[in-house]
Amino acid sequence: MTSPAPSPSRPTDRKDTRMSTLTDRYVYAATRLVQSEDERKELQLELRERIEDTISALEAGGLDRESAERQALTDLGDPLRVTAEYRQRPLHLIGPRFFYMWLRILVIAVSVTAPIVLAINVLVAVSAGETVGQVIVGGFGNAIAVAIHVAFWVTLVFAVVERVAPDSADAWTPDLLPQLPSGGGRGRADLIASIVCLVIFGALLAWQHLGSPFLVDGARVPILDPALWVPELWLVVGLLVLEAVHAFWVYRAGWTWPTALTNVALSVAFAVVVLPVLLQDRLLNPAFVQMQGWEDWTGTGTMIVAAGVVIVTVWESIAGVVRTLRGENAGRA
Repeated sequence: MTSPAPSPSRPTDRKDTRMSTLTDRYVYAATRLVQSEDERKELQLELRERIEDTISALEAGGLDRESAERQALTDLGDPLRVTAEYRQRPLHLIGPRFFYMWLRILVIAVSVTAPIVLAINVLVAVSAGETVGQVIVGGFGNAIAVAIHVAFWVTLVFAVVERVAPDSADAWTPDLLPQLPSGGGRGRADLIASIVCLVIFGALLAWQHLGSPFLVDGARVPILDPALWVPELWLVVGLLVLEAVHAFWVYRAGWTWPTALTNVALSVAFAVVVLPVLLQDRLLNPAFVQMQGWEDWTGTGTMIVAAGVVIVTVWESIAGVVRTLRGENAGRA
């Protein structure tokens, strides 16, 4: 499909104060996967020119600006279909109908499963006394294998759906457009950072119990009191899972009042679980404390940590509310 070149008399890069974010979101959705900067800019100009011409024609027919813009984008259809037509590069295995959905699910599935498998393999290898080389090779090898399996099965499912699902050309509406990214892809960066931190924290929690490097008579001495596993540490593990779910929610919906209030609830729940343990001086394993000779200062140390937990809880709660008031939205995959 060939689009007429932009008219020299029309400044295609102007900021039209009447243009709502619907057009911006459509152009973003249609061009975000174009790798070439020149090609992306050219496609953006052509799309804006075509959309503006269609809107002008619809306005001449009696529609108001907002209705004309929505109608123009609806007539254009799925932005990925339009991109494929412009570039004359049809997507064969996963077609335009499901390509964005396939890519989003694939990225999320691989970015979650691979680090978890890597952490589990490292913990098991360290606990078994393997060498550093064996830990690295085995951990990364298994993580890559799992990533390949996940990619294969996700792609296979979408390839089948692509061929058996009925083609509904009029199913797309402008309401399906992704939000514009905030801070240059910051939403995805925040998601990845959150998941990585949660995985590392969970891995360390398990490692200090299963692979502690501190030994007494050949037996490993956990750093945290083993009695905390019922129920405090299991509650912490559950909160880590909920935090991961919340991170995906924020990534998809942005900072809204429901996500902000949930963030407050999770922060407070973590403090409610952890603070009694700290204030009652039950965090560290007594055998570990005795081994290190820390009996004289553990009380002061746990009070400092408790104060830190309170500060972080208040900070996290306020940060979510502030982001909501600012109307921050995450970038979508």
